[in-house]
Amino acid sequence: TNQILVGELRGAKFVQRVAIALDSGMRPTGPAYNRARQLLAWTEGTSSTSLYLASLAAPGRRIELRSDVPGLVPFRFSKDGNYLAATRGRETLRTWNVESGQIVVKIDRNYTDACFAANGSVLVVELHNRIRDEIAFYDLAHPDRPPQRVSGGFFETKLAVSPDGGLVSACPLDGRVLLLNPATGTLI
Repeated sequence: TNQILVGELRGAKFVQRVAIALDSGMRPTGPAYNRARQLLAWTEGTSSTSLYLASLAAPGRRIELRSDVPGLVPFRFSKDGNYLAATRGRETLRTWNVESGQIVVKIDRNYTDACFAANGSVLVVELHNRIRDEIAFYDLAHPDRPPQRVSGGFFETKLAVSPDGGLVSACPLDGRVLLLNPATGTLI
């Protein structure tokens, strides 16, 4: 039908909320949703260089985010919905400022995990290096600044963020649990 149907579970019933028309006729892939701003993100086809956003609060509003690489799939929104990260495998990651439509972070190297912290203003990424992996902290409000980095043996680290966004934990395969301050990019 060239539509994305969005519904919600109300008690035991699934109720259709909105239908979003697709212009391309391509099957949507990789949907991501942000509850705070009621935004749905998706991409169409594997060679597209665009991601699309639709507001469920204002169904006619649609935003196109353009990329410099094809085949990106929405990964996750920041909690406040101001930023959207998209990935192609684990070797390419792009993050947009949703309002401006500008890419604020470009990563073209292997990474294991990524998350938003510090109230959505910092993108935390575990990056692979040949010798020792590192955790990088990208200040999204100041994308021109180089990221803060904590280096160490973080191979295959999984990241988690505290509910208030003020702490990030990193759990490498060696069994350690590390606490990091995303606002300063430092190991606590």
